[in-house]
Amino acid sequence: MSAEGAAAPAVSIIVPVCNQEAYLPTCIRSLQMQTMRNIEILLVDDGSNDGSAEICDAAEASDTRMNVLHQKNAGATAARKAGLRMASAPYVTFVDSDDWIEPELCETLYDMAVSTGAELVIGAHFREDEDMQRVERSSLPDGYYHRQRMERDVFPKLFHNDFRDAWSIYPYLCGKLFLRRQLQPLLERVDDDIRLGEDACVTYPYILQSQSLAIVHRPLYHYAQHEGSQVRQQLAPRYLGTFQRIYEILLDSLIKQNRALLLEPQLRTYLLTTMLLPRCYDLLLELSAYDFVFPFRDVPAGSRVIIYGAGVWGTSLHNFLHRTKLADVVLWLDARAPSLRKYGLAVSSLQEVGNWPAYDHVLIVIMKSSTAQRVRKDLIEHGVSESKIEVVDEVYVTSDETWRRFGF
Repeated sequence: MSAEGAAAPAVSIIVPVCNQEAYLPTCIRSLQMQTMRNIEILLVDDGSNDGSAEICDAAEASDTRMNVLHQKNAGATAARKAGLRMASAPYVTFVDSDDWIEPELCETLYDMAVSTGAELVIGAHFREDEDMQRVERSSLPDGYYHRQRMERDVFPKLFHNDFRDAWSIYPYLCGKLFLRRQLQPLLERVDDDIRLGEDACVTYPYILQSQSLAIVHRPLYHYAQHEGSQVRQQLAPRYLGTFQRIYEILLDSLIKQNRALLLEPQLRTYLLTTMLLPRCYDLLLELSAYDFVFPFRDVPAGSRVIIYGAGVWGTSLHNFLHRTKLADVVLWLDARAPSLRKYGLAVSSLQEVGNWPAYDHVLIVIMKSSTAQRVRKDLIEHGVSESKIEVVDEVYVTSDETWRRFGF
């Protein structure tokens, strides 16, 4: 059991805060309710212009474990760096200001670290959508992994690379416990202007150089998905340079650990499936000149299409086709249609469709193959001809041709 009272903090909780006044009080309450008392809570106000700064100051005034830093807006990476420089505890964990944690998070992860000597403790998390909650955890067994076991069981499948959502290690910094001395140099080298995918630039290099880790399957972190935040910012083509920089950072870590031959193909697939393909219509301007709807090679330009999927990828494709007229979107489907319509998306569910419009193809714009196959089955049950259903070609989207298309 962790120490009580006024002992020096054993865990520093770092919270970057920027314009989250609607969610921040819930987050702060969850930090204050930790069963582990010898913690410090570092709130880094990253240039908020709503009421978030005042909420932080009020929390600091009411709780001696709270420390607040106000800085000009520089992004989450810069805020985390600032918090880490303030931190005094040997262990560090991160919480995003629109998320919250279970009361036992710090105690559970810390006790696992101390009892095993693990340099990293990885917890499971709840993913909180507006209309559902699900648990996401590592596909690896829980328990302690020494370096030999890491090399045998973790490294061969370090990245998400099989289209089946079988993450061995989720890239998120949140929900994990790090050693501050090992974390700081890795975080400091990440460019402040990397604001999408930046967690991977720290988590995976940290694992590659660690001698041990531990996995806890108990979900202790609540990762909030706000549909409104996904509706949905369009990335500028220049952001492709950011993803190329992420690749450089991660490849450098692989090379330093003599893992490039084994893991570089995984790294490519990870970047393609999680970052590049879901945003390809924003990043690759020349796609509007294609004679097919990339990456669906069997869907020629000028087709009447139904899009199934309103996540980042589906929304990006819908907006791209609306903008370019490369194909005519006659219907947009998603199982979460009622909640998505609140944010202005013209989406229907299968159950809501009466008379189907004339169409040539139904595009299942979902990367996870098990979900795509479930949707395919539902479409067929609703009378859609199997010959008209198109899913992502896993071989094509991870090919050298596709990789080169993004300038790598």
